[in-house]
Amino acid sequence: MGLFDLFKKKETQSLADEYYSSNNYNSSTSSDDYSSYQSDNVGYTPSAGNYQEQQYNFEMTIEDVFNLTGRGTVAVGRIEAGTIHKGDAVTILTPGGPITSQIGAIEMFRKVLDSAKAGDNVGLLLSGVQKGEIAGGDRIVK
Repeated sequence: MGLFDLFKKKETQSLADEYYSSNNYNSSTSSDDYSSYQSDNVGYTPSAGNYQEQQYNFEMTIEDVFNLTGRGTVAVGRIEAGTIHKGDAVTILTPGGPITSQIGAIEMFRKVLDSAKAGDNVGLLLSGVQKGEIAGGDRIVK
């Protein structure tokens, strides 16, 4: 046996075949085994009346949160649906419950805007909200 024979893959056996024939794969797993699975993500579970089943005029998922000294809390993210205007009242959907706030300013790439629409990556200045109350993954809706 030569040196290159050690690295040669068997022609009749693919990588998938090697995986399934190894001890790492258990083919007896059924979908019932996953009934007790719980996600590691802190968020919302599907249930009747959940926000995911409702339609909103404006939706944005928060990607990051910043605290500007003297200004307030800024939520950064991409607007998924609708339009938002400066001064609009919004609801922030968090695992701890909804928080109401008002849009103090809208900024996109260091340009102050009066409104923003779906597809824009923006920072929203939220009045009356502390940085610890919201986090990435929370949703802002109107």
